[in-house]
Amino acid sequence: MVSADLLSCRSSKLVKLLSSTGYLSNIASSSSSSSSSSAAECVDGGPEWLIEASPGQRINITLWDFGHRFQKDSPTRLSSCIKYATVTEVSSSNGEDEKIVCGAQHGTADRLSHVYTSHGNALRIRLHVIANQNSDSASSSTPRFLIHYHG
Repeated sequence: MVSADLLSCRSSKLVKLLSSTGYLSNIASSSSSSSSSSAAECVDGGPEWLIEASPGQRINITLWDFGHRFQKDSPTRLSSCIKYATVTEVSSSNGEDEKIVCGAQHGTADRLSHVYTSHGNALRIRLHVIANQNSDSASSSTPRFLIHYHG
């Protein structure tokens, strides 16, 4: 499982994942115990992840959504969804092959849902909601989720 570090919360780097199968977590780890008390949950932060499969293969993206509470005041809300991530085809230069991954939708009971299958063998994923691992999940307004990628 791969997750962001709170210090890279504001990073815009493209990070290539070494495996074509794995999980991305929106729970960011603290690099030191002193940062845990001052670290805030960041929105639209963290690196962009590059996933590459072998030529000719496609990549499946599945969402494990643990944020079932309806969150009306989320800063990443798009009308009826909370924007968890953006998946973009690497071959797309103008963003036309872009998929918004929504979660924590009101009335949705499914924790597991297939959200995208790539057209090519490479995708970029940017997480938009990053939660601090030290925040209490019961009181936090930030949903928890995993994105499973398999190429």
